[in-house]
Amino acid sequence: KIEDGDGGLVRPLGVDGDRKGYKYFGAAKNLPGVKELFEAPDKKAVRRTRHQLNLHIDSGYYGYRDEEDGVLVKIEAEAEEKMREVEMARWDAEQKLREIESGGASSRKRGSKGGEQSFVAHVALPDDTDIEKLVVEKKKRELLSKYKSYELIAQEAQSKKMMHKK
Repeated sequence: KIEDGDGGLVRPLGVDGDRKGYKYFGAAKNLPGVKELFEAPDKKAVRRTRHQLNLHIDSGYYGYRDEEDGVLVKIEAEAEEKMREVEMARWDAEQKLREIESGGASSRKRGSKGGEQSFVAHVALPDDTDIEKLVVEKKKRELLSKYKSYELIAQEAQSKKMMHKK
């Protein structure tokens, strides 16, 4: 550092980083006070706040735009297919083991079409015509209850009772 006669600090031109004001060659660079001119001032590391750090975070940071280019979709589809094959092989092995343990009797029967399974219902399921009849009857009851009087409904119930109908 260079000081004047009063002890004050003298700042030569170009000290603040551009060093155009002084040119020292050879051994002159090692003179006291000259070395400090060439050293860059220490810059303090600016500490960023949490808010400043979060300003530049967008949906890409969280992975919401990973599927835009289509590369990840292809890779995931391949991996999913491999996982599905492994899981199906495991399931088939498990089913074969269950068949062997149960003595060959299986609750599901294999169809003649290479691997298709036919569904065996143990409870009587209504077909489409039965379902249609039930829907029509329900709508009919709703309409009749909307437009019939209470006396007519009671009279109808009494006549059904006499005829032993439900």
